[in-house]
Amino acid sequence: MVGMEACSWYDEEQTTMNYLVFNWKMNPGTRSDADKLMRAVIKSGKKKNVIVAPPFAYLERIKKMIQKTSIALGAQNVAFSQPSGGMLTGEVSASMLSDFGVEYVIIGHSERRYQLGEDDVHVRGKVEMVQKAGMVPVVCVGERHNMSFSRAKQAVIRQLFAGLKNASPRKKLIVAYEPVWAIGGDKDVSPSRAVRMIMEIQTWLDRRVKKNVPVLYGGSVHADNADDFLAHRCVKGLLVGSASLNPKEVSALVEKVR
Repeated sequence: MVGMEACSWYDEEQTTMNYLVFNWKMNPGTRSDADKLMRAVIKSGKKKNVIVAPPFAYLERIKKMIQKTSIALGAQNVAFSQPSGGMLTGEVSASMLSDFGVEYVIIGHSERRYQLGEDDVHVRGKVEMVQKAGMVPVVCVGERHNMSFSRAKQAVIRQLFAGLKNASPRKKLIVAYEPVWAIGGDKDVSPSRAVRMIMEIQTWLDRRVKKNVPVLYGGSVHADNADDFLAHRCVKGLLVGSASLNPKEVSALVEKVR
């Protein structure tokens, strides 16, 4: 089994910090449900590095609710081009998000890649714009199909190389590993395999971008299996999808953030 000692870097301050990113996706359906869900996060305590990424329609509502907490506001997407605004119906620019108070932006999530046709060029452009606007990109990578580790590694490294080509080594960055075939299904990724991939990602980041970039795990993660991933010091947190919509799951997951 891959142990804590196998991680490629160690930092005393970093090991006391885990990020927890709640990706609500296109949920919940009503404002009252959004309020209820957000109250569950707030009630769980004032923990650092808890990030809530609601739909754009709820950003202002959630921002008001978290004003007196340490919870950070995230966005699920950003426009690919024209960072300061322009003729792009339905898009939201990086400058708009930054001005509004958004701190983190999820980029390259598998649903946007494979359902909405975003490619590495989109990811690369969004990373660059988000960093220039002073926000932190949370860049998602992961193999689409269940395959051998060597093939999966090749797919992940290709995404990293293409998507982070213009990433600034002087600015903050988070990477989330999400094996796409495990999202929302009944096929769990073994923690040892996930940690092994995260170590490969971390090694690549150390060499090509900068050291100590936090790497999170996402992929059907919930309160019952969270500790299996967080037990390894190179897993710097979780990107949570479906479980982030359940108040009981939310409370349990927030308690696990160190």
